[in-house]
Amino acid sequence: MKKVAVYWKDIHYYNDNKLHKPSLAYTEGILFFESTKYIYIKYPTTIITNEYESYNHPLIKPKYCCIPRTLVTSIEYYEK
Repeated sequence: MKKVAVYWKDIHYYNDNKLHKPSLAYTEGILFFESTKYIYIKYPTTIITNEYESYNHPLIKPKYCCIPRTLVTSIEYYEK
């Protein structure tokens, strides 16, 4: 079983008529599957950091997370 840590940039968003920079995200968990387009993580924990705060996202933990490779800035693999 291989664990993975993925650093990635979330999408730009508008709020109050302002364009906000992408949040930086860190997701770790069990590597479920990866392809040339996506990384699938089982039992992920994600921390989002934006210009105001850092927080766990989402509050209710999902069973899987799918991250598009185009958003990924770096990946670390390690054995459990």
